[in-house]
Amino acid sequence: MRDIKHYVFTQTELGVGESVYGLGERFGAFNKVGQNVQIWNEDGGTSSEQAYKNISFWMSNKGYGVFIDTPDLIDLEVGSERSCRVQTSVEGQRLKCKLAPFMS
Repeated sequence: MRDIKHYVFTQTELGVGESVYGLGERFGAFNKVGQNVQIWNEDGGTSSEQAYKNISFWMSNKGYGVFIDTPDLIDLEVGSERSCRVQTSVEGQRLKCKLAPFMS
């Protein structure tokens, strides 16, 4: 049983016309809908080829944001596999997400 990997999987429903922004500095479209994004917080250092900074926070144009509180590798499917959901998966047995409303 020690060789078995466990994963935690969550889904956040997206509304019609909803956009998702954030997840740090990276190349590509500003709106993350339709993308698969992997986040792993590590220090690239000054001589690294790492060209982007990961932030495990995304926000919606509908007035809320989600912070994924883990230093582990996070795999996000943002409206790509299921067009009306943001799917989050993390290896392990625990995942802590915080939903935060904000004013626009």
